[in-house]
Amino acid sequence: MVTFHFGSFKTLLGSTKTLLLGIGSVVTGIIKTITSAGIIGLILAIKNAFSVSKLGNEIDKSAQKVGMSTNAYQKWAYILERCGIEASQLQTAMSQLIRNTGTNKDRFTALGINTDGLSSTQIFEKTIEALQNIQDKTERARVASQLFGRSYAELGPVLNITAAEVNRLSYQYELLGATMDGRVVRASANMRDAIQDLRAAWQGLKNTLAQYIIPIITKIIIRLTVLVAKFNMILKEVFGINIEYENVEEVTAGVTNNI
Repeated sequence: MVTFHFGSFKTLLGSTKTLLLGIGSVVTGIIKTITSAGIIGLILAIKNAFSVSKLGNEIDKSAQKVGMSTNAYQKWAYILERCGIEASQLQTAMSQLIRNTGTNKDRFTALGINTDGLSSTQIFEKTIEALQNIQDKTERARVASQLFGRSYAELGPVLNITAAEVNRLSYQYELLGATMDGRVVRASANMRDAIQDLRAAWQGLKNTLAQYIIPIITKIIIRLTVLVAKFNMILKEVFGINIEYENVEEVTAGVTNNI
């Protein structure tokens, strides 16, 4: 005969309930953690996207100004900055250099460079290497000034190192993996353009709203001005202050005409 002990069954139910509540608490905690991590991850991803797009857009615009591919621009920006030269100097230097390819080809020929069929990046790189090979610093400065104009002085640090050092820095940059892929650069530029369009559209909306709201606000301000002016005149009458105007309306006439 099986004897049923109600007390033992009740204790078992209590233990089971406690166990289930414990499991539920753990599961809830895991879900909250995953949700929080997901939200934080999403925020960080969006923040990173805006940061990368800003840099990518700058690379895109700068590369176009310089006349280099985005990859070449990034590499040379890194090399110049490692030499203590601001990347912005590249635009001025390249502009003067490319101008000379059309008007002073003999200067490149003297360095053993045939510019025909070369891209602007190739011309720049060959010119830098040729100048680095000039041992006499005075002569190097003279030739550099002819090719780069006044910006040659800013390029001094990179001209004072060897071509081997430039290659080392270039290789190091590739190893670091810092080059932003061309697709990311284009996507970044498109994103910043879209943001600019959104700002323009938002400004258009504000202009449209202002077209109707500004006149209303202006009327309110004018009416308040009239009320304050009238109240001021009344106070002067009450306290017996001399009033230069015979009629209070004279004070506000000019204002009310604008309503």
